[in-house]
Amino acid sequence: SLWRAPLLATSPPRLFSHRGIVDLVSGRGVAPAASWERKVLAEARIADARRGRLCLQRDDGTVVLVAQQDGATLFARQDAPAHRIAVLGDGCVTASATRRAVLHRQGGALELGRDVRGLAHRGDELLLLRDRRVEAVDARGARRASFGVPEGVVSLHLAGERALLGLDDGRIAEMRPGADPATIPLHRFDSAEAGGRVASLLESGGLIIAGYTTGVFAVWDRETRRRLARLELNGGGVHLAVVGDRLHLATDTGEHRTLDLSVLSLPHCELVRRIWRELPEVWSEERALVGAPPTGHRCRE
Repeated sequence: SLWRAPLLATSPPRLFSHRGIVDLVSGRGVAPAASWERKVLAEARIADARRGRLCLQRDDGTVVLVAQQDGATLFARQDAPAHRIAVLGDGCVTASATRRAVLHRQGGALELGRDVRGLAHRGDELLLLRDRRVEAVDARGARRASFGVPEGVVSLHLAGERALLGLDDGRIAEMRPGADPATIPLHRFDSAEAGGRVASLLESGGLIIAGYTTGVFAVWDRETRRRLARLELNGGGVHLAVVGDRLHLATDTGEHRTLDLSVLSLPHCELVRRIWRELPEVWSEERALVGAPPTGHRCRE
């Protein structure tokens, strides 16, 4: 694909796309410094990097495992085109549009299932999102544990003892693993306008953040379920990362935005004064004029 963004790295936050590497803090392009970075730009259609390993899939379906320290290719193995890829130990797991999941390792490939709708990391394990259940597998592909989930789960984020579940109809569920799926409330929040499936999901600092296949991203307060932000980008909303007080969003075609989450925790008057400083213009007689904060406002210093 000519338009692609296979990887959002978090340390430091950078987006790898057909345009090159973008530093998401400064918004500026940076040159690739390591061999593995050049491989992502030159070869990857989709990619995942963690714990010193990089998994990528090329346009022709080849799955490649790379050591990030020296950029060495540890293996390259042919497979059908996948929509998700994940590092698992010294192997790579792919999940295809036909729901087939395969663990690729140096010595061969192991099929993990034919009903896998998504993948999620949990420590050293990988979670397979299967029909009506989530199954944990270790680096050898062995099953470790499982728990039931409602039908249609396509994305998952673990937050302590809770799990956030994104469904293929746009709804979001919150549950404790091991609870009866039939008793789990499925919250649409106010996301029906987004359309599409939940493509990415996370919780951070009391916020629930979701990206949709339509390119819509939304942020809610977990306690009140009120939406705090919504934006729409071109492509599928597959990349989410919170680094410090910044939320980084990116689509699979390379469009990206960074939101400052620190403002959401500011006291009311401090937030109002910040708005006055950064947006001093007022609308008067059909034109924008620089004006002072309103006289008598309780937040005016």
